[in-house]
Formats: sequence, structure tokens, C-alpha cells
Amino acid sequence: MKLRDNRSVSVIAKSQKIKTKMSKLTVAHPHVLYAEQKLAELLRKCHVDSQGMLLSADTGMGKTTFAQAVVKYLSKGVKNTPTADKRSVIFIDSPHLLSRSGLAIAILTELGDKSPTKGTNGEKVLRIANYCKRQGVQLIIIDEIHDFFPQKVDRDTPTVTFLKKLMNATKVAYLFMGTKKAKTLISNHLEVASRVEERIEFPAFRYGPTLSSKHEFALIVNAYARTLNEAGSKLVFICKEGDKAILKEEQLLQSIFLATNGNLRSLRNLFQRLVDRVLDGHEPTKAEFADAWSPAMNAKLKFNPFGQNNSRKVSNLIKKAA
Repeated sequence: MKLRDNRSVSVIAKSQKIKTKMSKLTVAHPHVLYAEQKLAELLRKCHVDSQGMLLSADTGMGKTTFAQAVVKYLSKGVKNTPTADKRSVIFIDSPHLLSRSGLAIAILTELGDKSPTKGTNGEKVLRIANYCKRQGVQLIIIDEIHDFFPQKVDRDTPTVTFLKKLMNATKVAYLFMGTKKAKTLISNHLEVASRVEERIEFPAFRYGPTLSSKHEFALIVNAYARTLNEAGSKLVFICKEGDKAILKEEQLLQSIFLATNGNLRSLRNLFQRLVDRVLDGHEPTKAEFADAWSPAMNAKLKFNPFGQNNSRKVSNLIKKAA
């Protein structure tokens, strides 16, 4: 059994550094830039009434990575004072917060409350509002919001009323994140829907039929390739020649698209698997991609898109997808 990593400490450290960088990579594609713009607008107008923005996407399309980048940016330079801790933004991961009390406790915990379970829900909301004011909170991010809302409704429920009161009391911006189902659930609850006017989606990427969609995917892949190149490779998928953007390694790019189905998480996993191969001195050839690929990266695909004899299959599927 070869379970021990016998490489040098420096090589192991470099591998971990590159893989971590890939995990945190937020590529500035048009959907990210639009979400950033709308969030900036939201933060500027949330001093009187709380307003929310919904960011929805399929699993693995970069919602959490985007949120983590927002947390990092808004937290930069924030310093505590002798009278109060300062927190510009708090991030609540709520896959199991299926109750009003659960959400209130999670927010209080993030705000540093020593007894987050203490008091009624109404008292918790008042404490949250006081903390937000003292700590200078600008934004509350709540992930997996679809797990919090009632699945069916034809009137307001206590859960929706609680969220409305929370938003009214805190007077900060809210970024709700969830699957595409979250759009429907928010629309079903008018009291919340009126406070969440901006709804943005991170769709899965496409490769064609337009040149712009090919370029968009190539830019994403190129960002991961640049990070991989820190291990010693020289992969380039798009570059500028004069005023024009030119696609490079297009056959490999097509295979990468099919291999990941345009999903960011699968793309990240694919490139992370290549890191150690490149550090070991291997060029990231199609054969190396074939070894790095796993069917879990695109369960719909019944063959390895990097396989030596599968180029025609890849080309045909790309044409059908476009």
C-alpha cells in the first residue's frame, strides 16, 4: 500500500497551496460581475428598509465561493473597538435551519452572543438588531434559503412573518442563496418577495453556439489553467492577439466542457487532480486529463471525453449541445 506522501515538505506545501487557491477561485465572468454590481447597489440603499437579493444556482456553480469572496472583501480592514466587536458581514449556512428559532440562534452565534438560545424569538430579533447596529453589520448572507421556507403556502406563515420582522428590525442588506427552487418559494411568499426584488442566477456554462459563450467558458478554464501553471505547466486556452481574443487548445477545451458539463465544481475538481501530476513532472496532456477525470464530474456521460478514440463523439455531442 502506498498511503504515505513521500514527497518533500516543500512540494506537499506547494500542492496544498495551489489546490486551496483553486478552491477559492472566483472567476470574474459576466454573471459574477453582474451579481457584484447589484449587491453594491443593494448595500448603498439599505439604511432605512432592509432589502434582499437572491442568488440562485445549481449545486457547484459558485454561490458559496462568491459569498466567501464577499465576506473577505467586506471584512478587510474592519477593526474591533473597546466597546464592541465589529463585523461588516456575517455568513449563515442554513441547510438544517428549518425553524425560526434555529435561524435566530445561528445569527446570534455568529454575532458573538454568549447565550444565543436565551429568550423568545421576538427577544432574539431585538438582540440581533442591537448587535447589528453596534457591530456595524452591513450584510447578512443566508445560504440554502430554500430549506428555510415552507414548501407550499397560500398565505403568510409564522416563518415568513419572522423573516419579515427580522429584516425590518435589522435594517441591513440580505443576500439569500439557494437552488433554483428558492426563486419559486420566494415568489410564493409575497411579504418576502416584495423585499427581494433582485434575483440573480448563476447558470451552468455553455460551449457554443455563439463565439461569446465559447469565450466565456474558455476564460473560466483559463483561470484554472493559470493556477495549475504555478505547478510548472504552460496551458493556455484563450489569449489576445491584437484586439481579438483567440481560442487555444479548442479540442481539449471541448473535452473539458463535456467532462464537467459546464459545472464549476467539477471543473475545479478536474484541475485539482492534475496538480500533483504536474508537480511530478508530467505535462497536462489529454492522457493526463483522461486519468484525472472521474464519471462523477458528469454522470450523464457514458465515456471518457479525453479518451484517445473519442474525439468524434466529443465533437458530435458538442454540436448537439449547441
